[in-house]
Amino acid sequence: MSKLVISAAHTIDNPGVVFKGLREADLTRKLLSMIIPHLIRLNVDYITVPLDLNLLDRLNWIKKQKVSVENGDIFFEFHINDGGKRGVEAWYCGEHNENNRSEKLARFITSELSLKFNWTNLGAKSEYDHELKKLIVLSENAIPGTCLELLFIDNEDDIKILNNDQELNAVTEKIADSLNTFLNNNKINQEEINFFKNINKKSVYSTTDYNNEGLDMDLMPFTSTSSYNGSDKNGNKYTSTNTQQSNNIMDRNQRKEMIKSVYKKILNRDPNDSEINNHLNTGISEIELIYTIVEGEEFKTIHSNAKMFTELEKKSKEQERITEIQRKNIEDLQKMIANLNKLLQLKNQYISQMQSELSNYKVIVEGEYYHPERVNKKKSKKIQEKQRKNIIDRIVKILNI
Repeated sequence: MSKLVISAAHTIDNPGVVFKGLREADLTRKLLSMIIPHLIRLNVDYITVPLDLNLLDRLNWIKKQKVSVENGDIFFEFHINDGGKRGVEAWYCGEHNENNRSEKLARFITSELSLKFNWTNLGAKSEYDHELKKLIVLSENAIPGTCLELLFIDNEDDIKILNNDQELNAVTEKIADSLNTFLNNNKINQEEINFFKNINKKSVYSTTDYNNEGLDMDLMPFTSTSSYNGSDKNGNKYTSTNTQQSNNIMDRNQRKEMIKSVYKKILNRDPNDSEINNHLNTGISEIELIYTIVEGEEFKTIHSNAKMFTELEKKSKEQERITEIQRKNIEDLQKMIANLNKLLQLKNQYISQMQSELSNYKVIVEGEYYHPERVNKKKSKKIQEKQRKNIIDRIVKILNI
């Protein structure tokens, strides 16, 4: 008989999306507690993942429950969406393929819920379409599964449902029925097994055990030696002990500081609470975070603006160069004008001195300006008068004789 591994996303320390007093972690826990009676009623072979496990611990815990893809076991996790829209959507592991059991489960659940409650079906989406390009809780899981984004925590109509236990109970009942139907009517085949195993082969983690060898530990949250309590379908209690140690593992606070540092270096701003929680939930590495930010619209806009700024800076420097040349030209012109003014003053001084001399020598009448033609006329007249006088003197002299 195929098993269902069911989980409530987020922890007390990392509550996920928070809006107007509602916390995603509180809502997913409520949904988990509500669905269990319905699973028992339907005689579903289920296991609940212990609460407050970080990502690596959760994956290790599932691995140790003796679940397998060959047995047709599936994983299901509650999430609450945000973004102001309405409806349901689900994420599946890997790429779109007719043999992708994770995709089949995601599509079946969203279709059943949207038909039952007349909700908008936002569809089943590949983890590759997520802004993070990979959802570790799915891609590194021991079995195929889906993360259901149930309603929107920041939509007023959905908030009414999320605050109504009677409506939520009806929702969990439908989810339980859908999961049971999927397990009973969709027996796994060899093509689906092979497809899922091929996805796991592409994983950055070991498929035999989640130890430190060969792992990119920056992708994983901090893990320590811890004990967790859970229960099976019969209510039997159990304890799962998990030990992982590595000097390269980041704890929650270290990862949070890494996220803040990357945002500050690349976008020159601090990430908001939603961005921090989103990246903490996925255990994203620094390299993946950088890639995600660089591929985002905000960085592209900044990059485009930077190019425009560079061009403007070049134009500004060129304009400064032209302005400096013009400034120097103006300074040279001002110096030339000053020199010309000095020459003009000297000229006026010399003209004044010349007029004074000419007046003294009776060339011009005092106060009269010197004019060469007028002076020449005076000279010519004096010469003529002198010649005429000489002629008269000679005539007188002749007559006297």
